[in-house]
Amino acid sequence: MIKSLAAAGIAAVTVSSMSFAADLPARKGAPVAPPASTSCLENNSLATDVFGFTVGSDVTDVGAWGGTLTGNGNFTARGQRLTGVTGVAQVATGLFRCFEVGPYVYLNGTTAKDKFGFSGNSSFYGGGVEFKYKFLGRDVHGVGATLDLDLSGNGNRFSGLLGAGSDSAFNLAARLFLDRELVKDKLYGAINLEHISTYSSRTGVLVDASQFNIRAALSAKVLPNFFVGAEAWYSRSYLGAGYGTYLGDGFFVGPNALWAINDKWTLNAAYQVQVAGKVRLAPGNLNLVNYNQHYARIKLGYAF
Repeated sequence: MIKSLAAAGIAAVTVSSMSFAADLPARKGAPVAPPASTSCLENNSLATDVFGFTVGSDVTDVGAWGGTLTGNGNFTARGQRLTGVTGVAQVATGLFRCFEVGPYVYLNGTTAKDKFGFSGNSSFYGGGVEFKYKFLGRDVHGVGATLDLDLSGNGNRFSGLLGAGSDSAFNLAARLFLDRELVKDKLYGAINLEHISTYSSRTGVLVDASQFNIRAALSAKVLPNFFVGAEAWYSRSYLGAGYGTYLGDGFFVGPNALWAINDKWTLNAAYQVQVAGKVRLAPGNLNLVNYNQHYARIKLGYAF
């Protein structure tokens, strides 16, 4: 059971705690035609949440502020019942042109019960800061591109059949966000490439880990202030912070929606389910060791 909770902890840190980072609404200024020297500016800004778990390339304007409250949920129903909930609070601002910084804090609670009736629980709490630099804009180059660096740390407490304990971890995520307008003012697409390393203070059950993720999404504007879309996520997990021993993979799909309530408030909802996966040296068509079966998110954003 502790192993299950530890695996859930790694998945929560490397999936949940990294998926919320800096998907913030940005209060944009009056549209301007961007010269090549300021190619990160966009005539038609796009909320980064419009693609669900996949992140768009736009960044907050210089001096503007945004904030979000996010609820992430994950659960597994096959083989054991595992449920985790994570709450996140984040703010972000544009420090200078094309560059955004966004500190955040988060809190998670996870419970698990296997088919034999053994149960356990874990929790982690922490915070971090994310840095985003947009180096290509859709208006100038046809493709928006942003580099992202996310640094965070957390403490973890757990208890179960084999006892209780605690540890801490440092997490590093490096990502590339790409997006493009496919049909003018109607259809948008995005791709994310992501590396995550987790460095744990404890050896044994919970050890250093790494993960490589590819996300892709489409989002359609069905009303002037409402988007609906679909996305896919493929992930590979490894033992060791630098892609050591391959542990398994997972493939997820699901819908998402964004409601721009007004020029300040946005509401985003997204859901993904694992449809295929493999644990190294184990049978089965799902990976419920390194990942959960279901992921859901709801996020409320505000532009100051």
